[in-house]
Amino acid sequence: MTVPRLVTCGEAMIRLSTPTGHVLRNTPVLNVHVGGSELNVAIAAAQLGIDACWISSLPEGPLGERIVDHARTFGVEVVAAPSNDRVGLYFVEIGPAPRGSEVHYDRQRSSFSTSTADQIVEQALERPADAVLASGITLALGEGPARFATGLLERANTALRLFEVNHRSKLWSAAEARPAIEKVLPNVDVLIASAHDLSGLLDLGDDMVAAARRAQDRWGIRTVVVSGRSGGVGEVGVNEITVIAGDVVATASAEGLVIDPVGAGDASTGAYIATWLRTGSHQASAEQAVRAAALKQTCAGDALVLAVGSLGGAWGPRIRR
Repeated sequence: MTVPRLVTCGEAMIRLSTPTGHVLRNTPVLNVHVGGSELNVAIAAAQLGIDACWISSLPEGPLGERIVDHARTFGVEVVAAPSNDRVGLYFVEIGPAPRGSEVHYDRQRSSFSTSTADQIVEQALERPADAVLASGITLALGEGPARFATGLLERANTALRLFEVNHRSKLWSAAEARPAIEKVLPNVDVLIASAHDLSGLLDLGDDMVAAARRAQDRWGIRTVVVSGRSGGVGEVGVNEITVIAGDVVATASAEGLVIDPVGAGDASTGAYIATWLRTGSHQASAEQAVRAAALKQTCAGDALVLAVGSLGGAWGPRIRR
């Protein structure tokens, strides 16, 4: 049986995060991880047994090498255009409830943000893909990255084309984001968004199911996946998902202690894609997605790095002996 293949594109950065309870202005230490939404998605999908490829641009040197090593350690193929620019950084304050966590970016003039290497997309698609994923984060980074995202969606041929809104208000305003996102949606089969993305950004209304169906009618989208999370650091969080596809509405939720909330949505997306490609079941895909999000929140760092294979096997006794 042929293993399904996913191709994503986007920027990965070095993530520097405070220990829980510390703030950036006076923390004595920072924890180092690799972060980046689309790479996180690829890692989660690879943990569930599908082939995953991540497209980007990276410079030579130890920081670029660290990112490549991180991706490959978790089974992700890397196709990266060379660059003379820098690796982006981002800082995370992990704040326990009720303070909340906060992200600070330092990614200007990064390798990916200045890249226009269209041939990298063609190289990654030399092997057929069953699914491709681009996100609004990539669109926000400038003209070159937007060409990566749109090129991937346009050249996907028979692959399932997924787009995750992932609006980041620190990267661009809603007024900037909406027309750019609406421009790519006619080339999208599956739209992944939060309820706020649908109502506040795309102005599709507050009723989640009705908003999803408006998106399907307006842009010819087959499936809308709406995900959400609640619960602060140190609390038991709830991860929820609703999949709207034609007359089908599939829902699922999963709880778990929140140690690090960053990347839970990426884990959810990766698990959703991997499960859909293997099963074609909206309900199974929703259930695996929320489990992946809940498990990711128990791990420090950006990515779901548990070698779970099937997420059902990661839920079990308190101690395995």
